[in-house]
Amino acid sequence: MNKMLSAKTITSHYIKWLIPLLASTALLSAYAIEYFFGVYPCILCQFQRVVIWGVLVFWIFQYIMSSSKYLRIAWDFVIVATILIGVVFSARHWMIQMNPQSVQSFSCPPNLWHLFKVQTFVDAIMTVFLAGSECAKVDVSFLLLPLSAWVLVLFLSLLLLHIISIRSRQV
Repeated sequence: MNKMLSAKTITSHYIKWLIPLLASTALLSAYAIEYFFGVYPCILCQFQRVVIWGVLVFWIFQYIMSSSKYLRIAWDFVIVATILIGVVFSARHWMIQMNPQSVQSFSCPPNLWHLFKVQTFVDAIMTVFLAGSECAKVDVSFLLLPLSAWVLVLFLSLLLLHIISIRSRQV
């Protein structure tokens, strides 16, 4: 029997795949900016990449292991929490770039991985959130907005798409 596809089914199917597509495109763009244009990421940029990787990996886990309703809800919670962490840190990055005097006295550690090796997890997260003067520099702009603003738009888009995906899912 040939079933007619509803607009809701088609929409939820495409929206579901937009999340990993956007996350992958963002990561590829970030690595292209770093390796082809020579713009080394600051510590906040490095942390935001880790968060985007987390969204992508958690989405894949949810896609593979969503056999039960409760497992799907748990993965939804993890994905939304990860995206919200990205929203907070990218908003902080944009705020620093709009008001560089706020971090003038702080210095940035050069490498995110080294920071997590030498400090406790909570201290490392606080150091990343406080950032430093290197994070205040606007190295790349697109359509009059710094890259940090576009990353904030990315995280808000991912959040909106995931919420739409949750709402349109047939449970």
